[in-house]
Amino acid sequence: MISYIIVFFIVGVFAWLAEKSHKEVTDLTGDVLHKKTTSTIIFLIIAGGLLTAMAGLRYHVGTDYKNYIYLYETFYSKQSLKEILVIDNEPMLPIIGHFSHKFFDSYYAMFFFASVISVGIVIYSTYKETTDFLYTTMLYIFAGGFVGSFNGIRQFMAVAIIFVGRHYITERKFMKYLLVCFVAFLAHKSALFCILFYFVYTKKFSTKRLFIVLGVTIFFSLNYESIFDFIGWMNDAEF
Repeated sequence: MISYIIVFFIVGVFAWLAEKSHKEVTDLTGDVLHKKTTSTIIFLIIAGGLLTAMAGLRYHVGTDYKNYIYLYETFYSKQSLKEILVIDNEPMLPIIGHFSHKFFDSYYAMFFFASVISVGIVIYSTYKETTDFLYTTMLYIFAGGFVGSFNGIRQFMAVAIIFVGRHYITERKFMKYLLVCFVAFLAHKSALFCILFYFVYTKKFSTKRLFIVLGVTIFFSLNYESIFDFIGWMNDAEF
């Protein structure tokens, strides 16, 4: 536990430094913009890199850690890329495992590169879209987003991809958001239901709409396996 506290403290320090090292510039409309400096980039890399390394280089931490080692040693390291694309419904992690075996011959590499997606790109996206980087980073850590990625690797890779592409919802760019959902779908099938977020988005978000969205999301989250099993049964029944 003490190692976590030390790392989180160091991350907080560098997140604060990244936030404060921006250079303020004024555009033609008079708006104040925060421009990255070399120091900002360095501090951001250190803060995000520490969290990514902690998640990616952990040792037997996470409920499915041993299961993923088994999958790596039994399937991912032995399957060809073609077999993965044909057989696996969620090929992103198997592909990462395949290349981790090919170039590094280690499941640690698989966990690390998965963490680059589930943690690293979340930190970078958060930095790009907030002026309070320290607060949002600490919120991500202590609200469970960081540690949660230890337990549901595929799920959190999908969540991270959707998180990075969420701005296409507010920008009303459906095809780009659909592409984001498809990429996330390659990590975990439940990402398919995130397409619904595009259609329920509104600037005037009522309490009623909020509860409907939460209810639908929770329902699909808890029952997505049964839903996909039913869809698979329907496809088989046609033949």
